[in-house]
Amino acid sequence: MTYAVITCNELLLLRTCPSTNTKPKSSLPDPEKFNGQVHKFDTWLPSIKAKLRVDGEAIGDPMAQFYYVYLNLESHVQAMVLPQLS
Repeated sequence: MTYAVITCNELLLLRTCPSTNTKPKSSLPDPEKFNGQVHKFDTWLPSIKAKLRVDGEAIGDPMAQFYYVYLNLESHVQAMVLPQLS
């Protein structure tokens, strides 16, 4: 029976080098869904922009980021936005 021997250096390398197929993790919390109230838009918009800037790679490609923003709207706001998309 043979056993693979892993040196301390190899173990440290495995622990510190990210795997090429791992997706980055989000670091910011998800913003509150926008409910359509004008006074809340002023805080929601910077929150969603920050989320995309910081965690955009973790969210995915531009299409995934679009759907992320769309899904962070309350359903009645989504219904108002939907006609603008066609």
